[in-house]
Amino acid sequence: MVIKGFLVCLLIFCCCCCMTVMRQELGQPCTREDPKCADNVPGSMCHNELCKCNDTYFEEDAICLLKPEKPDFYQHNRGSTFIHIRRYVFRNQIPANTTLIQWRAVNKEHDPKTGHEEIAWTRERYTLRNLTAGVLYEIKMQSKTGRRLSNSTAKRLSTIPADPVPVLTHASSSSLTIAWDQAGVATEGYRVNVNLPATITRQANGTTIHLTGLLPNTTYTVGLQAFSNGLDSRLTSTNFTTLPFVHLTPSSDPMPTPVIVLFCVLILLILGVLGYCVFSMRKEKTKAEPVGETNQGSTMEKL
Repeated sequence: MVIKGFLVCLLIFCCCCCMTVMRQELGQPCTREDPKCADNVPGSMCHNELCKCNDTYFEEDAICLLKPEKPDFYQHNRGSTFIHIRRYVFRNQIPANTTLIQWRAVNKEHDPKTGHEEIAWTRERYTLRNLTAGVLYEIKMQSKTGRRLSNSTAKRLSTIPADPVPVLTHASSSSLTIAWDQAGVATEGYRVNVNLPATITRQANGTTIHLTGLLPNTTYTVGLQAFSNGLDSRLTSTNFTTLPFVHLTPSSDPMPTPVIVLFCVLILLILGVLGYCVFSMRKEKTKAEPVGETNQGSTMEKL
């Protein structure tokens, strides 16, 4: 009996020692931010970079974290300098701690800036601000729990081109020249609507348009709209007026008709007097020439 009792005590002692050794080998239970836990194993424990579910050697609150679910979002609103996005909320979705949002321009020449922000999971909406008008951006969203990140969802969204403002640079009685500022670095082109008198639409790749064949002193409504990446800016309408037709007029008032008649009569009289004088002089000269010749002949005969 004594030997049996001794053997039982020895067996119990050995079991206790084994349990202690096993606890020391398995180590401490993992924390909520332990990166050694395996993915997608709910309610599990960590040991040597592995997770084991329902292990009796671990405390009940030692739980490995699930990898966060991949989020999804959509564009809720946008303008020329902002994009407002909203995260989809699904039923029975496992919540994360935070949401990581990153964005950059697809073409860095259009906007070299990049941005990122980490917001609370309960915040479903977010607005990207201080963007460039008419530029295409790539936006990524990830769920984050502790140090664990989900797969990212990436989408490309564009800001709206800025509203161009037309300015009159030259006007005549039959033409108008209109210019405007560039509506964003990535603007593809512009649409110009003019009532002539029926409304026509022209496309302009530059920032100037010349309208000809217009009526003098007439007001025309010119609508201008920029487009880029399949988006249009707001239509801005401005009225422009051509100059009135200018008639050529003398610098002073014309002379009265009686004065003109008197002036003409005076000139005719002067011309008549001059003509009479010239005619009389020629007549006197003609009479004097034969007398001279006769006297000269008589003198020669006497000699």
